Amino acid sequence: MSEGPSEFGESLFDLLVSGESTLATVSLTPGKTYGVGRDSTCSIVVDDPSVSRFHAELTVGLVPTITDLGSRNGTVVGGVRLKRDVPTPVVVGGLVTVGRATLVLQQPRLKARTVSNTMVPAPLSAPPTADTVVFDPVMKNLYAMLDIVAPAPISVLILGETGVGKEVFAAEVHRRSTRSAERFLALNCAAMPESMLEAELFGYERGAFTGAVQSKPGLFESADRGTVLLDELGDMALATQAKLLRVLEVGEVLRLGSLVPRRVNIRFIAATNRDLEQAIRAGAFRADLFFRLNGITFTLPPLRDRRLDIVPLAEFFIARALARTNRQALRMSPEFISKIERASWPGNVRELRNVIERAVVLCQEAELLESHVVGLSTQSSSLNVPSTERDRSSFNVSETGTVSSFQGGLASLAEVGEAYETHVSQSGNLLDAVRVLERQRITNALQACGGNQSRTAKMLGIARATLLARLDEFGLARPRKRPAAP
Repeated sequence: MSEGPSEFGESLFDLLVSGESTLATVSLTPGKTYGVGRDSTCSIVVDDPSVSRFHAELTVGLVPTITDLGSRNGTVVGGVRLKRDVPTPVVVGGLVTVGRATLVLQQPRLKARTVSNTMVPAPLSAPPTADTVVFDPVMKNLYAMLDIVAPAPISVLILGETGVGKEVFAAEVHRRSTRSAERFLALNCAAMPESMLEAELFGYERGAFTGAVQSKPGLFESADRGTVLLDELGDMALATQAKLLRVLEVGEVLRLGSLVPRRVNIRFIAATNRDLEQAIRAGAFRADLFFRLNGITFTLPPLRDRRLDIVPLAEFFIARALARTNRQALRMSPEFISKIERASWPGNVRELRNVIERAVVLCQEAELLESHVVGLSTQSSSLNVPSTERDRSSFNVSETGTVSSFQGGLASLAEVGEAYETHVSQSGNLLDAVRVLERQRITNALQACGGNQSRTAKMLGIARATLLARLDEFGLARPRKRPAAP
């Protein structure tokens, strides 16, 4: 490892490190290469059994890179496992996984927590609230990092599938921040039309538009000195994005119909299930807004990849449902537990909550049985569902309707439907049979239309938005757009 003087000058980056027994921040010296591993001779020691003794090397140049050294459990950057001895760029705010430990590179802000190149453990805050049921090691690491990130004056971007708990995570960022005594306000940007969204965010003056009979402060003014979560930010229109950028840059809000801006002091958290970098390339999202919001990024894994959380979450939802109905305690039978542990949960925590609440209503005994688990969205996880223990590949639909995966899998949409039908047709459940038919019709239509979503929706006689909702519901990846003509 290089120990010589830096040609770049002052420190460029800090590294947040979170492992099973490690929570620290490291001040990185430009021009130096750091060994990352469990061995005490490494520059960055990560005390976690999933981390190899000499796991990776982090080189701090103008463009930092990380290189896997042939580790047992691998190094993952941007969801892709690295090949051995291949340097890979690391972006500021991006998440790097070494084994089950996590690393996040950021520009130095917390100088009080860094001393030269020595790792300084960060004090833990209060334990998570009741809503944050966390047993999975990766989730524990992400929540542990909040003790470093939350108090810092930095924007946070939370990525993850629909229903993984992005709003709960954002609320925890606020709870551990220096603004915890102030308001935490959340708004789903996809839940209202553009004109109404702008009025909700910025407020309006009396007479600004038809129906504005009195002035109203917007979300930003109401959350002054507090925290705002903009959920599903990827669905925000470009015109509103431009106005949001001004709030971020200069801290001023201009109500609709007003000529006088108002000063606000807000900590912004954004969340989305969309690929914002792809949206930028498609011209649907502003690059300057992305870079302004992307102070540090957390990617929450889907429920199928954090199976240690399933039963504890179920217990929490059962207790909450019983408290609302003043019923006696219910226990989960082994068959019930096995059923929910094997499910793929494409709707993630939100789907699990609905299934559990439905089961509590249906159960008239003292024990929840397998028969009380109804309305699952898709097949058992044993049917090529990506998971931590098995294949993490995701299906991608090509123009010809062929389904491919990084590590193999089912060859076509028709085969996906056939495998799904074989898996659930034995249950004799009418709801399952209807869902099998609906899923098969959609997969066949997608194949016939070459993956074109609009034509597929027209063939099926449904709205395009309904088709997209069904793709998410059935765990089918949305077809990629056709490449531009040369």
